[in-house]
Amino acid sequence: MTVSILIPWRSDHSHRERLWSYLRPRWEALPYQLCVASDGAEDGAPFDYAAAANKAAAEATGDVLITWGADQFPDAHAIDAAAETATTWGWAMAFDRNATFSPFDTEQILAGANHRLLGPEIIEPHCTGIIAVRRSIWDAIGGMDERFHGWGYEDAALRDRLIRDYGKPPVRPGTLLGLWHPVRHRVYTGPNAELYYREYAPGAPA
Repeated sequence: MTVSILIPWRSDHSHRERLWSYLRPRWEALPYQLCVASDGAEDGAPFDYAAAANKAAAEATGDVLITWGADQFPDAHAIDAAAETATTWGWAMAFDRNATFSPFDTEQILAGANHRLLGPEIIEPHCTGIIAVRRSIWDAIGGMDERFHGWGYEDAALRDRLIRDYGKPPVRPGTLLGLWHPVRHRVYTGPNAELYYREYAPGAPA
């Protein structure tokens, strides 16, 4: 079984660039195919996560594809467990919690501090963005729905489509660790929300 990591990415020529410069060597030291792709839009336009993820998937050759963020630490144990589950079930969620370091601790980590000795500032009891999917299933559903423009709802839509069509696999307990960055262009209202609640939410888990 081979694994491809899909990282949608667009540089902001500032803080996010620093995060990716810090994290990329950690990915490159691991035995996974790293597929990094942009959405192809002009700088200044809202980042289109779904389009970038699909472009990354087009480059991937792995048996299992796993979406990830350019601000999030790699976790080989979680990747291997999610990939194994996806091989059996067709797909898997890699974590059940999401945690983010504070701006201060993020700067300390970028300066060389060991992130394992620091505690995340925000811990959320869910993690929808890190999803492992068997390649044949990713192709069968067409990957992420590019009708979602910008950033918002596309990961939940992918999860809910997979639950609806393939059932819900067991979730491995675990916490995804991420570095702080300014949040911009996230869409909670408008066409993205309307599309999600019209076509995906009726089959979503409670």
